[in-house]
Amino acid sequence: MAVTDAAKVVDDDYADLSGVDDKLVRLGQDMAADVVTTDFNLAKVAEIKGVRVLNVNELANAVKTSVLEAHPWVAMNLLSAFEEAKLERAWAGYYEVNDFDHNGIVGPHPSIPNLHFMNGFSGHGLMQAPAVARGLAERIVGGRYSTIDLAPLGFARLLENRPLVELNVIG
Repeated sequence: MAVTDAAKVVDDDYADLSGVDDKLVRLGQDMAADVVTTDFNLAKVAEIKGVRVLNVNELANAVKTSVLEAHPWVAMNLLSAFEEAKLERAWAGYYEVNDFDHNGIVGPHPSIPNLHFMNGFSGHGLMQAPAVARGLAERIVGGRYSTIDLAPLGFARLLENRPLVELNVIG
């Protein structure tokens, strides 16, 4: 199979399902296809529903960079598509992360007027930006969060050594 034959764009929506994970699993079932993901929860849902999964994070942990550098044929044997794959272009970007508690920092600085934060969301920033921007705009214009309370993500927690711990984050 050529690499170009391995991917297909599908426009099915599955309007009867609300969650993206459920839609991806249904698509995998309907196409008798495997799900390739980095999402731990999606991988578990797919496995429970009988869809084969390649969790790229697990693959990366199983095959360390040093092994691939010394033996590139290992990757080719793991995924036959690598055999024909050629790097055409690459892009790298800054992975923004808050090392204090790995959560975003949102809202006004406690002692510098007119300095507001909306950062530290790592790879989730694009997904969370609309909601966070709305909340911060409400805070700036109206003096409070009204649609969604983003106060727990405030800068003060860093100064007070109060990490915001998420129990559902795995990694």
